[in-house]
Amino acid sequence: MRILLETGSDISYLTRTAARRFHLPVRSEHNRGMLGADGYDSLVTTCIKEFKIGTLVLKNDTANVGGKDISDAKGVASFQLGVDVLSQFTTAWDFAHGIVRLLHLLIGPLP
Repeated sequence: MRILLETGSDISYLTRTAARRFHLPVRSEHNRGMLGADGYDSLVTTCIKEFKIGTLVLKNDTANVGGKDISDAKGVASFQLGVDVLSQFTTAWDFAHGIVRLLHLLIGPLP
């Protein structure tokens, strides 16, 4: 699945097309929506059994579903990763190699 990292968006979401392709059931949330390039769209949610990005694994996580396919110069993405998730990590952007590292800092007592 292609993922678009969008630091200008408050929310992360899976497109409706991707939810159908992965046969994910959706639940309607009243009075929730998003404003995107195509205008206003209602948001629904789904439960994703397992979602992996490198060593990051989310299990039985609720995800927003909305919008059409996310297209850019490199193709179509199925998932937009927004600030709601990105803000939980320190990000290291390696533009020369096309790599973004999500660094989860562990804070605890020093040995």
